[in-house]
Amino acid sequence: MRTPARPGGELHRLNALYEIEILDTSRDPGFDRLTELASDLFDVPIALVSLVDEHRQWFKSHYGLESCETPRDISFCAHAVADDRTLVVEDALQDERFHDNPLVVSSPHIRFYAGQLLRPDGRHALGTLCLLDPRPRTFSVADHRRLSLLASQAEELLREHQLRVRLLEQKRTLASTTQRLGALLRAIPDPLYLVGVAGDVSRLDGDDPVSDAFADALRKQRSDIDGVSDIRTFTWQEGDDGPVFEVRLLPTQDGEHLAIARDVTERHQIERMKAEFVSTVSHELRTPLTAIRGALGMLVQGMAGPLPYDARSLVAVADKNGGRLARLIDDILDMEKLEAGQLVMHPRIAPLGELVAQALLDNAPYAESFSVGLDLVRPLPAEDRVGVDPDRFAQAMANLLSNAIKHSPAGGEVRVELAPRALAGREGFEVAVVDQGAGIPLAFQPRVFERFAQADGSDRRRTGGTGLGLAITRRLVALMQGEVSFTSVPGKGTRFCLWLPRAQPPFTSIKEETHE
Repeated sequence: MRTPARPGGELHRLNALYEIEILDTSRDPGFDRLTELASDLFDVPIALVSLVDEHRQWFKSHYGLESCETPRDISFCAHAVADDRTLVVEDALQDERFHDNPLVVSSPHIRFYAGQLLRPDGRHALGTLCLLDPRPRTFSVADHRRLSLLASQAEELLREHQLRVRLLEQKRTLASTTQRLGALLRAIPDPLYLVGVAGDVSRLDGDDPVSDAFADALRKQRSDIDGVSDIRTFTWQEGDDGPVFEVRLLPTQDGEHLAIARDVTERHQIERMKAEFVSTVSHELRTPLTAIRGALGMLVQGMAGPLPYDARSLVAVADKNGGRLARLIDDILDMEKLEAGQLVMHPRIAPLGELVAQALLDNAPYAESFSVGLDLVRPLPAEDRVGVDPDRFAQAMANLLSNAIKHSPAGGEVRVELAPRALAGREGFEVAVVDQGAGIPLAFQPRVFERFAQADGSDRRRTGGTGLGLAITRRLVALMQGEVSFTSVPGKGTRFCLWLPRAQPPFTSIKEETHE
């Protein structure tokens, strides 16, 4: 007896067999009907769907045979797999490969064998659809064709089985995912909503009805979303006394939108109380501080008589720190007004070059105190005008200039550059404030425009300031329809750019914007 060889690519063939997940499964009526049909069609007592694994041949269907497997070493089908072609043995006793095979010399006494390879993936021979007969017989060309057709049906059944297995796995995965998502939805305290393609709104984590007002708000915000990567966050409150929600609306790939509504009523109440407290305290501090600074000014001017030498320095220190405290109070009040949308703007048309020149003139004494020069580069023509609140523009420029001055070395220079520049399709002008300082640390750059943000405590003590200037500047410029940006290389200085849109002629009047 000749033992069947192992075919080339055996590992890949076995992997293909195991991926079907059919070995040692229960009987399948589809396979059994096929082997019964093969037995009747070819008039043989035994027909098998045989799959050859590493050590055996296992029968998915075994019509006319009680056994469901045999060792691979004595398997006729293993020879067909090894040769990678249809195997027909018309008389096993006359074939040197099988004449002393246990399946020939003993039950089931095979004399005739015909096995058509099964390739359900189109590549690997996993086994055969085979016919067995204890009588020798011939096998015609027509028989070959009929057996090939039946084998193709067996391959289809194998593919269907694999699809059923995968579908079952997907169902189990889906059920598990659904269970986890359900648990997650129950664990999330924030209500979840789905906005359908047609605009219908439903709640995902409960059966509570969705109010018409909230549904309308979701649909309106959805219409403003641009692309699947856009996430829209907005605040919503139903009525004057209802809870306040912070809603995040994000699109899905299929055109629907998910909405997460977080109750921020308590946070809003705390923020309102904080704002009221800060505003009250700031106003209460401003009145006595004004009186203190007035008295100190009178002392400095000698209105109460000459001061002793030691007293003059102490009064000067008190007056200087009183000024710092006054600026801090003003910054806090401005920030609270900006946060509440209550800062009143008084815009008008003005030449940008003149506004910038005045800002440099106003801040020249401050620059001299640090031994830093101010240089205006490329002034603009008088007809280059912008629509701004001149006082608030001067405040924004003062914040940028004072920052640049404080961070420049003694003897250094702060350059202010003016140039036309289009931004997002709009004509406008850029005002760049460039210093020669140490630059902004990379780790701190994302926080530059945050409230009370400073690179470190030592920097604040050295230069002074509240950490509110840049935050206020960005909001003021935004109210004037402009933008503020910066670039900074540690060790090579910083460049802050203030951009404003060009005021279009005729220069007559501009509508006053009031944010209440």
